[in-house]
Amino acid sequence: MSEDEPEWKPKPADKAPEIEKILNLLFGRTESIESKTCVFCGKPVDLDSFEDDVSLKEFHISGICQTCQNDTFDRNAKKGE
Repeated sequence: MSEDEPEWKPKPADKAPEIEKILNLLFGRTESIESKTCVFCGKPVDLDSFEDDVSLKEFHISGICQTCQNDTFDRNAKKGE
């Protein structure tokens, strides 16, 4: 991110209160997204790490980083690696 760009402040996608409560109990979804960390691997997430707008949108929905998205959603990914 260049000095000209504003700081990235991710905002979790809106969920029904009941769903949000469950996701926060299980994964800490809201805190992870707001603190820019992945709910799966716990690693820091950079705005520049996303391959496309769909992947960035998915992070705001699920809190999953690009690497974990690729591992989770890629039908061609090898199991167990």
